[in-house]
Amino acid sequence: MMPRPQPRLLLGKVRRLRILVSPVEKELVAGLLASDAAAVERVAGVARYERLAGTLAGLLYLGSDDLKAARSLGDAFPARWGRWGVWDHGFMRKHFSSAEYQLGLGFERLGVGVVCSETLDLSIRTLKLALSLALEGTGDLARAVEVARELELEFWNRDVIRLVLADQYAKLGSFEAILEPTDGITNKYNYGALLCVYRGMAARQLGQYGISLEALKEALKEALKSEQRLPTIRFSALSERSPTHQAAGNPVAARRDLRRILAENASTPGIRERLEALGGWERG
Repeated sequence: MMPRPQPRLLLGKVRRLRILVSPVEKELVAGLLASDAAAVERVAGVARYERLAGTLAGLLYLGSDDLKAARSLGDAFPARWGRWGVWDHGFMRKHFSSAEYQLGLGFERLGVGVVCSETLDLSIRTLKLALSLALEGTGDLARAVEVARELELEFWNRDVIRLVLADQYAKLGSFEAILEPTDGITNKYNYGALLCVYRGMAARQLGQYGISLEALKEALKEALKSEQRLPTIRFSALSERSPTHQAAGNPVAARRDLRRILAENASTPGIRERLEALGGWERG
C-alpha cells in the first residue's frame, strides 16, 4: 500500500494536572500528547481505561499496524460510543480543552498516487471511517466498503467518504459503483477534481472512452483561479487520460500526456517506463 502520513491527535490546551491525578492518567495524557500508539495501548490494560485507551490506540495504529487498528476499532462497535465518540469520555474533557484527529489519506489506485490529510473530530463517524481504512489495510475490502457505505448514507463529510469508497471500489474492480455517484461532479476544489479522475478511470475500464475523456478534462480544469490543484491530482488526471487516449486509438495524445507529467516532475514513479513502452520520446 502507498505510505500515507501517520495519524496524529491534535490536542488543545492541557488542563492543569492536579496532584491527585493517578499515574495511569498521567501516562495516558503523555502518550496522547506524543501520539504514541504503543504507550496508549499499554494503558488499555487497565480495566477502567480499556475502552478509551484501546480505541485511541486503534486510531493511532492506523497505517502502521492495520491489524491492531482494525481489532481495536472493531471492539468499539456496536454502539459502545455515543454520537460524539471518544470526546464524550470524561477523561478527555477533564484533561484537554479540545481534541481532533489528523488522518492521512492515500488514493493509490490511480496511475499517480495522491496523498493528503484531513482533520476530523473524534465522533463515532470518525471512528467508523478509521475502521473502514483499517479493514482495507488488512485486505478485508468487502467489510471496509460496508462500513464506508454506512457513512455515505449519513451524508457525513461526503466528499471524503466518496473518495474512500471510489478507491475501495476500484480495488474491488467495481467500476460501475464509481460512475453513478460521481455523475455531475465538477472541479471546484481538490476533492472534486480527484473524484473526476476516479470517474475518468472507471469509465475507461468500462469502455466508455467519451465519458472518461470528459471527466478527465474536467479534472484538469482550474475552475477557481484562487485555488491551485494539488500537483499530484493534475498528474493523476494526465496519467489516467493517457491510457484512455491509447485505448481510443490516439497514441500521440497518450504519449503527450505522459510527457507533460515528466516535464513538470521527471521523477514521478513509473511514468518514464510507461512512455518508453508507448514508443518513447522520439515518436510524436
